[in-house]
Amino acid sequence: MSENINTSNQGAVWVLEDDDQMRRILKSLLQSYRCQYFKTLKDFDSEWKKAAKKPLLLLADLSLPDGSFLNWMETNGTFKVMTTKCIV
Repeated sequence: MSENINTSNQGAVWVLEDDDQMRRILKSLLQSYRCQYFKTLKDFDSEWKKAAKKPLLLLADLSLPDGSFLNWMETNGTFKVMTTKCIV
């Protein structure tokens, strides 16, 4: 399940991180930004597919319990590094 910091999260910062402590740290650091947080690749992928406006920045953990973010990037045809800046 994704966690919204603000109700207007589209076009903002998306964070894909399964570690609770790391997510708390990132929430603290990014509190002045519109952020949406995901704990699983499945939840992230579901939101990615239905989002009309993609995030401006994506912070992603590479190794998640339900898959590899790098594999997702390689196989997902809608992922455009040019429109979404990605930090892994």
